[in-house]
Amino acid sequence: MKIHITEVLRSMGFTSMLNIGGGNFSTVKLAKTSRYPGVSTVAIKIIECQLLASSVLSIFFSRELSIMKIVKHPHIVHVYEVFELPGGAVCIVMEAASANLAQVIDNSNGIPIRIVKKRFSQIVSAVEYLHNNDIVHRDLKCDNVLLSADGNGKLADFGFSRFMTGELSDTFCGSLWYAAPELLISNCYDPKKSDVWSLGIILYYMATGDLPFKCHDNIELSIQHREPVTFPKHCNVEEECRIFISYMLQYDPQNRPSVSEVAQHPWLQSFQKDVQAQSSSSSVSNEKDMSTSENASAPCPNVEPVLEAGASKEVVEEVEIGCSDESPHTAGKRARDASNKWLASTLKFFKSLLRRIKKLFRRNNYNMHDSTSATTQQQCASDCVFFLQASATSDSEHNSKHGQRSKRQIIRKFLQHIIKRKQKVKPI
Repeated sequence: MKIHITEVLRSMGFTSMLNIGGGNFSTVKLAKTSRYPGVSTVAIKIIECQLLASSVLSIFFSRELSIMKIVKHPHIVHVYEVFELPGGAVCIVMEAASANLAQVIDNSNGIPIRIVKKRFSQIVSAVEYLHNNDIVHRDLKCDNVLLSADGNGKLADFGFSRFMTGELSDTFCGSLWYAAPELLISNCYDPKKSDVWSLGIILYYMATGDLPFKCHDNIELSIQHREPVTFPKHCNVEEECRIFISYMLQYDPQNRPSVSEVAQHPWLQSFQKDVQAQSSSSSVSNEKDMSTSENASAPCPNVEPVLEAGASKEVVEEVEIGCSDESPHTAGKRARDASNKWLASTLKFFKSLLRRIKKLFRRNNYNMHDSTSATTQQQCASDCVFFLQASATSDSEHNSKHGQRSKRQIIRKFLQHIIKRKQKVKPI
C-alpha cells in the first residue's frame, strides 16, 4: 500500500520523498514539487483512514482536517492542499520546516531573550487567533512549534484541537508535562485556560532550556503543580520574565489569564514597542538616505554598521559606512574585497569542519567510501542536515546580539552530536 501511495504522489508531481516522522496511523514525508508557485519543498502527512475507521482517533482526525482547512494565520503552518488517494488514504500537503522549537532549544546554549520574546509573541498571536475563532489547540508544546527557514514560529499538529463555544472539555489531551493541573484532577476543564498553562510551560522551556515540572507519576506531578514556580540557579532569567511565567502558571484556572490578557502583558508589549521603534528608525534612515542621494552637497553623518545575523564581525568592521569622499570605483573595490574575505573565511571554516569529521570517522574505523557502508553515509548525511538545520537559526540569532560565535565551539558541538549517534552507524 505504501508503495502504491508513493507512486501516486510521484505521478502528481511530488519527488524525492523522504520519511521524516509519523505514528501508528500516519506518515509524514518531505517532498520536492513545483505544484505550488514559489514553493519547492513541502511536507505531506499521509493518514491511513482504513486503519482509523475502527479507532476513536477517527473523531480527532475529522476535527483536525476541518480545522486545518479553514485556519489562516502567518504563524500557523500553512496547508496547500488536502486530497484523498485510492484506497482511502488522505494526504495533507503543508509547508515544510527546518526544525521544531524543542530541537533548537536542546541544540543551543541558550536563546537570547530578544529571540525568546519574538518567537513567544508569534506563538501567542497564533493561539489568540484560534481562541478568538472558538478553536482550542489542547496540545501546545515546543515540539509542535515549527521553525521556518527565516526563523519564524509556526504552530502545527491540530490532532487534539476542536471547536469550543464556551462548554467544558472532559477528555485528557496533550502531553503530560505540558498539561494543566485541572486535567489531572478533574473530569471537566476549560480548554482555553489549559492552553494558557501550556504557553507558560513553553516560555519556561525557552527561557531556561528545561521543563518546570518533570514527573511520570500523576499524583507527584499534581503536588509539584501546587508549589511556586522555581528557576534553575544557573539560568539568568530576568525578573519580568519570571513574573510573566508565574502569571500563566497559576494553579487555579479561575485566576489564570486569558490568551488575550497574555498578549497584552507588559513583558510582551515591550517587545512590540521595540519592533515598532526599529521599524520607525529604519524608515527615518531610508528617508535620510534618499535625501542625501538627491543632494550630494549635504553633510553626511557617520553611521554605525549593523551586524546582520550570520555575518562575520571582522568583515563588517572592514566595511564601515560613513562620510567619505572616495570615488564609486574605490567604494566598489572595498565592497568586493570585503565580500571575498567573508567567502574565504566561510570556506576555511567548512574545510576545517570536514577535516574533523574525517578524523573522527578514521578514529572510529568507519569507512565512508565503502560501498557496503550505505548506512554510514546516510547516517552522516542525516547528522549533518540535522545539525545545520537545528543550529542555523539559533546560532545566527545568537550572532546578531553577541557577535560571531566561536567556530571551534560550533565544531566541537557538532562532533559531540556525531559521537552520540555513532552507535547507530555500522562499523566495518
